[in-house]
Amino acid sequence: MKKRITHSCLATPIDKITRSIEGRVDGVSHSTIVVSINTSNSNLLLPAESWKFDWSSELLNSKRAVYGLVLEIDASRVQGLISVEIKADHMHIHLLESSIQNTGSRKEYIGVPGNLIAFACLQAIELGLDGSVAFYAKSGLVNHYSETLRAKFIGGQLMVIYPKDALFLIAQYTPKLQ
Repeated sequence: MKKRITHSCLATPIDKITRSIEGRVDGVSHSTIVVSINTSNSNLLLPAESWKFDWSSELLNSKRAVYGLVLEIDASRVQGLISVEIKADHMHIHLLESSIQNTGSRKEYIGVPGNLIAFACLQAIELGLDGSVAFYAKSGLVNHYSETLRAKFIGGQLMVIYPKDALFLIAQYTPKLQ
């Protein structure tokens, strides 16, 4: 009998480790900010067709926090979303998604998923968790996450980004903090 997975798995590939996010066509790097998304500003997630996942359950889960990545010059369009939960010794990523315009071969921006994971690492440092971040990976992406994020496979699809590798990601995506 096959064991059933009772947790969500990250299924978003990391397209490229970038400085912030880059325009796919012109390669220009764009400054971003991460904003908290909650039920009072969930209109930022409209139109609903911009997302494959229904984020309403994440917004209503009191144990989780949802954040959106926006361009500094245009905070009205969310480029990607992440749902995290603070655990005793790490930050746990439950969901990660690029908006529909940032998926596929004709995406508008490159670097959205990695930017959000770097944000989770930064939050884990600021909260005294030494930058440790964990997530469950879709089995076909375990090697990909090991290579791109330097995440370590623990077993049972669980992966961890340890402090040294968290600092690498933070330095890549948030050069202003160095």
